Amino acid sequence: MSLKFLLFFLTFSICSYALKFDTISQSSLKFNRKIAGGTKAERNEFLYKCALYITKITEELNFCSGSIISDRFVISAAHCFSNITTGVIFAGVHNLKEEEAPYDYDFEVTDVILHEEYDASTYLNDIALINVTAYPFDFTNSKNFIQKIQIVTELISNDNLVGMIGRIAGWGQTTDENREISNELLYIDAEIIDLYNCKVIFGNKIRSTNLCLKSDDSRSTCQGDSGGGLQVTINGENFIVALVSFGAEDGCEKNYPVVFTFLPPYFKWINSIVNRD
Repeated sequence: MSLKFLLFFLTFSICSYALKFDTISQSSLKFNRKIAGGTKAERNEFLYKCALYITKITEELNFCSGSIISDRFVISAAHCFSNITTGVIFAGVHNLKEEEAPYDYDFEVTDVILHEEYDASTYLNDIALINVTAYPFDFTNSKNFIQKIQIVTELISNDNLVGMIGRIAGWGQTTDENREISNELLYIDAEIIDLYNCKVIFGNKIRSTNLCLKSDDSRSTCQGDSGGGLQVTINGENFIVALVSFGAEDGCEKNYPVVFTFLPPYFKWINSIVNRD
């Protein structure tokens, strides 16, 4: 499937979905977020990043992000795959317009493993794995520009990360007004904040299985970056600690926190699938 064709199609079909809750102060949940106010990434900076083009039953084409965590699995957000029929993973690509992905894999709904307790109405357990066993990643070929990334272990708590700087990358919509996705991979650095600061805005939709990232100076995730992994550096090593889940409907540049699915509570669930024979 042509990456350039999909890019052209998405320019006119980026969509977002919001669900309003009375408990949220003048806000609502939204998924399919992208990077606003980002910095251009270097070619080899995010080798684990995947672009996910997802076709819905309604024939809408949606865009999400994923992270390579093994030669057989990509991790992303469960809400990306509601009412899915098929999808394509593009890995090893940096500029969506100028490059052909060295790895592109067509997947069916049967290849996606949603958390069994995922709740689409609240985004609880918003986590999924895509099985690419039929066409595993080859990390030995440097021309592929792909590499896996570690997931932080279950021993790390939310409080351990508060105050640390997280890095999130994505392609696409860079302002609230601009509906076109970005050709270039962009990233932002932002502070991980206490869950209390998210509860002030999002109420009881925030749980211990979430993590929140501060958004300021109009730098945030925005349309299309759902499922992207939040990267942190611990003892000199890079890990992903969370997946983009939802944010405020008011816009990407309003300095509301971004809410993630926190990975340590799901560490055993992930390993039970990834390490399955």
